[in-house]
Amino acid sequence: MKRFMSIRSLLPAITILMTAALMGTCAVYAMQAARSARAAGIVPVIVDISDDLFSAIQAVRLERASVDTAIRAQEPAPSAVLGAMEMRHARFVRSLDLALGKLARLRVSGVEPKVSGIRASTKAYDDARRHAATEIQLPGQNRESGLSQEWLAANKRLVEAIDDLSVLLENELGQTDAFVANMIQIKQATWIVRSDSGDERLNLREAVARDRPLSGQQLRQFSLLRGRIEGNWRLVQEKAQPSSIPPQLRQAIQAVDQKYFSKYLPMRHAVLEDLNAGHPVRTSQQELEQFTTVGQQTIFSVGNTAFSLLRSHAAAQQSEALSNFYFALVLMAVFAGLGAATVIYVVRGVVGPITTIAAAMRSVADGNLEYAIAYENRTDEIGELARGLRVFRDNVITTHELQIAKDAAETANRAKSNFLANMSHELRTPLNAIIGFSDIIQRQMFGSVLERYRGYATDISESGSHLLGLINELLDMAKLEAGRLELHEEQLDIVEAVGDCMRLIAPLADSSGVRLITCLADRLPRILADPRRIRQILLNLLSNAMKFTPREGQVSVSAFCQDGGMAIVIRDSGIGMAPEDIPRALESFGQIDSTLTREREGTGLGLPLAKRLAELHGGRLSIESELGSGTAVTVWLPAERLVERFTDPAQKPDRQMTAQAA
Repeated sequence: MKRFMSIRSLLPAITILMTAALMGTCAVYAMQAARSARAAGIVPVIVDISDDLFSAIQAVRLERASVDTAIRAQEPAPSAVLGAMEMRHARFVRSLDLALGKLARLRVSGVEPKVSGIRASTKAYDDARRHAATEIQLPGQNRESGLSQEWLAANKRLVEAIDDLSVLLENELGQTDAFVANMIQIKQATWIVRSDSGDERLNLREAVARDRPLSGQQLRQFSLLRGRIEGNWRLVQEKAQPSSIPPQLRQAIQAVDQKYFSKYLPMRHAVLEDLNAGHPVRTSQQELEQFTTVGQQTIFSVGNTAFSLLRSHAAAQQSEALSNFYFALVLMAVFAGLGAATVIYVVRGVVGPITTIAAAMRSVADGNLEYAIAYENRTDEIGELARGLRVFRDNVITTHELQIAKDAAETANRAKSNFLANMSHELRTPLNAIIGFSDIIQRQMFGSVLERYRGYATDISESGSHLLGLINELLDMAKLEAGRLELHEEQLDIVEAVGDCMRLIAPLADSSGVRLITCLADRLPRILADPRRIRQILLNLLSNAMKFTPREGQVSVSAFCQDGGMAIVIRDSGIGMAPEDIPRALESFGQIDSTLTREREGTGLGLPLAKRLAELHGGRLSIESELGSGTAVTVWLPAERLVERFTDPAQKPDRQMTAQAA
């Protein structure tokens, strides 16, 4: 395993894997291109099949019209009509056989039931056709009743069966891309228009032959067909709106607008008006047939044009896919050559020199500073590595000296902390004695003294207390830095703690003319903390706020639940500080302005000590301040410190107590 993970083995292996990955990507791209080429090659075949099916339907519809006309005529059908029937049926059989033969060579799912339906419908159609051909050779009065309905029903079933197969194939094409889908939708809508216009033509011919006013049912049927024709034609026009539609398709659609909708429809409307009014039809049957034939041929040409565009589009896609396929093969060959060349270079030009330099590094690390370093004259990264090794060798002694200096500095820092801790202990004993004796003098416990001496004793007591407070802060900071400060945790009522601290700070506020405000939320939960350290935090922050708040100002304390924990905010209306000075104020012995510090006394330990004590409780301390706008210090204790939990996370302060300075 160790040998396998060496650079000598790993770099060539990575290079080979990367080359294989690139070649694999190209192979996948080539396979996708090949599949795209095959899919594009199938499109013309399906288009040809749909075209043949379209031609078969067209032949069936033409045969339907001629046979229906012969059935409605009273005289026997002439041989010309029978010959036209045979010719159109032969065209239908040829187109259908071509379509089904091509379809048999494709693998399209779901076509077997459709083909079976076509064959069954074709058999029924052939039976109906033979029967109709026999009957139309007889005079009208000798023919079977219902012959026309039987013939039209067989024709309709066959057309619907062929159309179902055509729609299935066209939907298969519609999944390739947007252009193909658009052309298929245009063709399908055009075919519906063609089919409905043929039905309307048949109904109109029948109405003209009867030559009597139209019934309500006939009017509704004409209206229904007209609505379907116009609705589907609007769909064709909408699909032809994008600029990507080829001009030849636009021209075919315009031809339908001109020859069918602009010329035939007014004529058809006039015929229906004549029939409905009981007037003789002013348009001859021959003229009507001529216009409907031309109109339907233009509609038919739209579908043919869409199929032609599909063929061209598929050919272009196939050509592009083949180009991508050959390009992927070329890339595979290029990557294979580059990979082989890279492996050779990695082994000879990278791995070998790195191995030599690694041996030199081990020798230097073992203390052999005279070891010869190779490849320093190379201008690439190997040369830089060799020159870096030389610099490393030259800096070994310097690094050793720096380590010695670092150890000395850490030792000095520990000595400083120990000195502060020891000296703080040593200084507190005589200071306590000084403060005690000064209190005895103040109280005149052993006899009366002069008032002047009592004043001196008061000064001694206050100065000693102040110095004792500074020593305690130094001792706490030293313990914090040394990691020896321990918390004595118990349940604490924050309301009581704030009240105690406010009472202690009240005399100072009274003498300074500063108003104290307490604003605490109702039903604050108890916290698990060190009561002495929490009070120390509050007193430090309150004292600090009092120092920098002028007369007639105010200092407020608020507490409420926030972010799952508890927030305590001490806000003053003092002189404030610039936002960029806040980090310096949180440093030990940090003083933003030494003049202000001398005026108001202090060592700069209040804020840092409060911050460290808050963090020792798992919380945090943050400051918001601006010059001239006061300062807000927030101490946040985490949810783990709350003994009782409440469900309202947005609890706001609503209990307020105010202490006004005298």
